[in-house]
Amino acid sequence: MNQKASQLYKDQPEILNDLRRCRTEGFSFEREINYQFKSKDIEKYVNVQYVFVSSTIVLAQPEEITEKKKLEQMLIASENRFHSLADNSLVGTFIIKNNVYTYVNKEFGNIFGFTIDEMIGKNQFQIFVEEDRTILQQYFAEIDENQKSHSCEIRGIHKNNNIINIEFFGTRKIINGQEAILGALLDITERKKSENRLVEAQMATKVGSWETDLSTLNVYWSNETFSIFELDVHSFNPTHNSFLDYVHPEDKQKVDDAFKSSFASKEYNTIQHRIITAKGNLKHVEERWRVSFNANNEPERVFGTCQDITETIEYEEKLALSSLIVNSSHDAILSVALNGTITSWNKGAEKILGYNETEAIGKSIYMLIPEELHEEEVKISSSIQERKVIDRYETVRINKNGSIVHVSLTVSPIINEFNQVIGASKIMRDISVQIASDYEKAQIMNDLIQRNKDLEQFAYIVSHNLRAPVANIIGITNFMKMPDLEPAEQASMVSSLNQSVSALDDVIKDLSLILQIRREVNEQKTTIHFSSIMNEIQLAIDNLIKLEKVTFEIDFSAIDQINSIKSYIYSIFYNLISNSIKYRRPDVQPVIKIKSSIIDNQIQLVFTDNGLGIDLKKNKDTLFGLYKRFHSHTEGKGMGLFMVKTQIETLGGKIHIASEPNKGTQFKIELPAV
Repeated sequence: MNQKASQLYKDQPEILNDLRRCRTEGFSFEREINYQFKSKDIEKYVNVQYVFVSSTIVLAQPEEITEKKKLEQMLIASENRFHSLADNSLVGTFIIKNNVYTYVNKEFGNIFGFTIDEMIGKNQFQIFVEEDRTILQQYFAEIDENQKSHSCEIRGIHKNNNIINIEFFGTRKIINGQEAILGALLDITERKKSENRLVEAQMATKVGSWETDLSTLNVYWSNETFSIFELDVHSFNPTHNSFLDYVHPEDKQKVDDAFKSSFASKEYNTIQHRIITAKGNLKHVEERWRVSFNANNEPERVFGTCQDITETIEYEEKLALSSLIVNSSHDAILSVALNGTITSWNKGAEKILGYNETEAIGKSIYMLIPEELHEEEVKISSSIQERKVIDRYETVRINKNGSIVHVSLTVSPIINEFNQVIGASKIMRDISVQIASDYEKAQIMNDLIQRNKDLEQFAYIVSHNLRAPVANIIGITNFMKMPDLEPAEQASMVSSLNQSVSALDDVIKDLSLILQIRREVNEQKTTIHFSSIMNEIQLAIDNLIKLEKVTFEIDFSAIDQINSIKSYIYSIFYNLISNSIKYRRPDVQPVIKIKSSIIDNQIQLVFTDNGLGIDLKKNKDTLFGLYKRFHSHTEGKGMGLFMVKTQIETLGGKIHIASEPNKGTQFKIELPAV
């Protein structure tokens, strides 16, 4: 106190100059100085306000700002480092304040085609597609200064007006007391193009991709994989087990075993199998995958592809069938190029025309045509080039031995994938024997078909209808061998044995009758009582009925007899009843209802059960097919319904079915009353 300023600040002339300036110029101001404190021998930053009071008095108000100054210096250094890194980054970086870009690096400008100066001051939304700006606004609303934020994908607008794909990342910060958004962005246009090309390629080739993380059991499917399985991307959660649910039941174990065994191999694995899609469609797929291993040689990830090869399989089957048909045909089937060169030749052609495949292919078609008919071939070739079909044109051709062969000729154009006619297919049928031979051949064929049907019926009845009485006979005779058999029991066994032998004798007699049946079955018909048929069947399968606790509700009050073939009626009843028992529901006591009626001169028999039922939506077209089965938990050849339908139609009747899974089945049979 009471010291002159000139003495106190003699070592700090800038303070003396400020005091003199404030006094002599008569105005107030402030400035920062680096002040040396003598008492503590330290330096601090001080902000001094010089206030002019009068020509003799100056008020000085110092405020220490050392910490603030250090923070500013650190911030400047940090910003310098940020700018140094950002300016040389391959990622576009930016700072947004008050909805405008206050800083962008060179790469940011390159991505959008602008210079840095052109970008500074631009509105943050101006460079993005209008439809995507709401996405960016929502993203800004969600980001938090204290939490990591996810990125978002939006579309930007290049200076040349091209649309570019951007991956945008930002975080909210306070800079110098002002809220700002710091972030970065990447141009992912080429990546999106590649992803789109991959998706399009997968769709075009019907190849989906998948990946399984064995540590977490998380499974990834590409969109095309979902498409192959006809599943919804948003609602289906793919796992190994849920995938197996769609594998065809007959292939499921094979697929699961192949997948698990692949964990011991570092090679690619391939398997073809069937799937039943979510919409019930049967498809063939080819799976190709490989297992990757960690540093401890433990499997950690499986990645692979799934290709829909249904069309390929169907095409190969059709091609094989077509080739088989062509080569097994008795007709001559050959193809000819537009210049008349033979390009294919089947066995039928060799048989009819005498030349083998080696002798014919590559030669001119004219070697088969009499010289006087060459003009005819020219006209046929001209018609083919006009895409016309020549159908059953009768002409002659020359055999290798020089003889004339009368043929019926059908010619069709062969068109390539570019819709161009490249040749003709020719089918020649030898018609030398003419109508009489054709009629005789048809008669022989029909006779063979009928004989084949008879043999099928014979084999069926032998395998089905003889089994029950023979089993009874074997069981009774074994029982009768017991030494302590009572006379009453022995008499009962003899009676049962006699009944079974009689039933067996009836079946054998019926078989003899079946072997004589041709088309005129009316001559072999007899009067049959439905109740008698039921008694015979119940006796034949008595043990099975008791074992399964089957209940019958039978009503033949409307009509109990029919004039028909007994073996057929027995077989129809036996099949439908045994199927009802075989395909019962395990938790429900079997009930079989049989009712007769007569409607419009037709005898109607209705068989109803409460068994497993059949899914008619899936199996309608194959319901009565030979060897078709609809439940795999029990044994059977799948011939029953085929034979039932065949026998009913042979008798001039019809059969209808109504069924639902787990709700039972109803068969309605209509047979002529006379």
